Amino acid sequence: MKTALSKVILFFVLLFLCASCGTNIGTQVKNNDTPVMKVLSYDVNSDRNIASLYNGYDIEVSLSEPSSLDVVDLSISKDNHLLANKAFESDPIKTIYIGDVNKDNLPEVFFVNQSVGSGAYGEVIGYAFKNDRFIRINTPTLPTKFESSYQGHDKYSMNSDTLVRVFPVYKDNDSNINPSGGKVILKYTLNKNLEWVQQSITSSAE
Repeated sequence: MKTALSKVILFFVLLFLCASCGTNIGTQVKNNDTPVMKVLSYDVNSDRNIASLYNGYDIEVSLSEPSSLDVVDLSISKDNHLLANKAFESDPIKTIYIGDVNKDNLPEVFFVNQSVGSGAYGEVIGYAFKNDRFIRINTPTLPTKFESSYQGHDKYSMNSDTLVRVFPVYKDNDSNINPSGGKVILKYTLNKNLEWVQQSITSSAE
């Protein structure tokens, strides 16, 4: 009787362990693959050739040698099949973000650049892969009320679904290197039409 009971207990223990193993295998994430909502960030000062596997898509970016103007080569593939590529010129690229910011299950690639010179004006150049091609996403337009106090020195960052732009506010007699009017923080989300939608403005302007 004890032997039979032991066999039954052992059977159910083995059954539980097999079920657990099966669950782990079924939910295993492929190495180097990234969940859809995570945004990847790359500092191009350390690597000017980037290869990323994002949500099943192979994305490659190649930048020319550092100069006053970068030549960018962007391509996207899946299952070793080239889907689209794009080449363009830009002010020096500082950071590259890869993500699915508008949550349409297709990747976007964003290039944050900064102009050469005292103003250090920055912009975000985006490319979304949609309808088998790359579609450009332009930098959000600066709100009119900040145009007179804006002189560049932008800082951009991205998280899972938000673009953040920070820049200093200049008063009339401020030098380019010494703004005294505080700073502005703008936050945007990207809609399904690939348009930036302003979500908030925070200003510490004095």
